[in-house]
Amino acid sequence: MENKQLNLLVFDDSKEDFVKFERLIHTGDNFNGQVGYAGTGSEALQICAKHAPDCILLENDLPDMEGLEFLGKLAKSPR
Repeated sequence: MENKQLNLLVFDDSKEDFVKFERLIHTGDNFNGQVGYAGTGSEALQICAKHAPDCILLENDLPDMEGLEFLGKLAKSPR
């Protein structure tokens, strides 16, 4: 069985937390893919517009918007 490569986006205003998430995600042999980082909602929306991730780990309280606001904007995007 072929493993599909997954693209994950970690959306968190703490770079240190991202490093911890990335380390946990890559622990073991079960993950095949890439992990991207966005520190603001607008940055995450730009990344999602160019490279639609398979999964997003989303913090709710961000510098420029709340998590639900981000999800509403993402739902309205063409991708």
